[in-house]
Amino acid sequence: LHDIESKWLPDLKKFGNEKAPYLLIGNKNDLEEMRAISIEEGQDFSDKVKAVEFMETSAKSGKNVEKAFKNLLLHIIS
Repeated sequence: LHDIESKWLPDLKKFGNEKAPYLLIGNKNDLEEMRAISIEEGQDFSDKVKAVEFMETSAKSGKNVEKAFKNLLLHIIS
């Protein structure tokens, strides 16, 4: 979460549109035994940084990958 706060959010604010929605996405959720943060911590951090949504994905299994893109598009057009 430190990288998000120290690098990605400042970059988003500097280069992005301040009204653009963004999702906080945890990856590699297929590696439960190597989990760095809990789902609750991810959700709390997402709320703290005012992301429109928090979700977890797995590129390996494909879980929620398409859903993440669809949800982001829905937030953009609404």
